[in-house]
Amino acid sequence: RRRLVAAIVLLSAVLAIWWHPPFQSVRRGEVLVRTDALEGTAHVFNAGTVLVIPGFHQVRRYSIRDQVYRPPDSASAMGSAPFQSAEGLSIGVDLAVRWTVDRTRLAQMSKEFPDDLNEDLVAPAVQGVVYPTFARYSVREIFSEKRTQIQQELAAALKPKFATVGLTLREIDIGKVDLPPDY
Repeated sequence: RRRLVAAIVLLSAVLAIWWHPPFQSVRRGEVLVRTDALEGTAHVFNAGTVLVIPGFHQVRRYSIRDQVYRPPDSASAMGSAPFQSAEGLSIGVDLAVRWTVDRTRLAQMSKEFPDDLNEDLVAPAVQGVVYPTFARYSVREIFSEKRTQIQQELAAALKPKFATVGLTLREIDIGKVDLPPDY
């Protein structure tokens, strides 16, 4: 009977380790943040294998590669969320915002980060700056004359917003401008 109980306990332990291995590896291009459930301290690991005790450690992975956010509904003048020009015309702009996580603040910010950084942090910050900025310019200025100035203005407004939430703005690109049909 004792042997049977010991075998069942040993088998249960082996299966628990098999299904929830106590080690996780950090892949290239990512960091792993391990938070202790009891103390609440967070440690950032850049490479290698990390001991993760189920129930004691919580683990989150973040890509340290540059990521790109493109407002999907704003690329076409006939889209569901086009930008408005100073004349009140709908325009589509292929906007690309390149960003990454701020590695120096990752340990403290990882506790506050949502699961989807692009949708929950980047998109609201971009939309809060981009829509009012484009509304101050005419279609002609957005299309040609002031494109560089608009990019610089957007970058200057977004950098501090991104910094407050633990992200780093790399670059903003304004691509194709889709003009309204009646222009």
